[in-house]
Amino acid sequence: MDKQRLPFITSDPEQALLYFFPFSVQRMRRFVASKAGVVALHRMWAVISDYVQVIANKFPYWNSTNGADHFMVTCHDWAPYVTVKQELVKKGFNPRKDVPLPEFYFKFRLPRAVRTPTPPSSKRVLAFFAGGNHDSVRKFLFEHWDGKDPQIQIFQRLPRGQSYKEHMMNAKYCLRPSGYEVASPRLTESILAGCMPVPISDGYVLPFSDVLDWSQFSVPIPVQKIPELKKILINIPEHSYLKLQANVMRVQKHFVFNDPPKRFDVIHMLFHSIWLRRLNVRSHD
Repeated sequence: MDKQRLPFITSDPEQALLYFFPFSVQRMRRFVASKAGVVALHRMWAVISDYVQVIANKFPYWNSTNGADHFMVTCHDWAPYVTVKQELVKKGFNPRKDVPLPEFYFKFRLPRAVRTPTPPSSKRVLAFFAGGNHDSVRKFLFEHWDGKDPQIQIFQRLPRGQSYKEHMMNAKYCLRPSGYEVASPRLTESILAGCMPVPISDGYVLPFSDVLDWSQFSVPIPVQKIPELKKILINIPEHSYLKLQANVMRVQKHFVFNDPPKRFDVIHMLFHSIWLRRLNVRSHD
């Protein structure tokens, strides 16, 4: 095993502080639970229950902490459904025990940070969003701003030949409304593009918020304030925007993948967040 490339991983369980459950809820939904277009949750409940029982009976590590040092990675919507009935796996998102992960869109290569963003004085658009018009938050956003103001550019699909990245770099603010899912890769994309992220959601716990103060590099807006979006953004003083934008550039390093991992990058932030939760959880919780 290349310890430089995988400094956090060990094949010796006696050296481990945390234990990873390598199963995919998404694959279970696709291959185990789906039948004639119907998702049978009881099948996934059975798979996870059997899996945990095998781990608990075969190895001593689960029993020493009642599973407090074991973790899994899964999408936010399916995890509560498939684990809610398990006595050994207590789910339903709990910020004290669970870590919200930043989402990334991996298609051809790892996302890269823009080190020299467009100067604020050269940004031609106030706010930008491109994405599907689905679920209540985005529908509310499109209802109020689609085609209503040239400074608030809202697209379901970008016109042919236009660059998503260039739109982000030419906007002062990049909107990130919740859709079918509460999270979105647009949050990290905007940070890496040097564009001020504007999370629009109710009840979304932002990634790494136990150590990062998002009020210093983003402008969260409650869903009910969508009609006041332009007023809120244009009333932010220029000196305040410049400070926020400078902080966006400072936190980029926390949302970058490096191979091998580098200090303070997204891998380090992830394991730091998981370990903080472990310190907060007593084994009899």
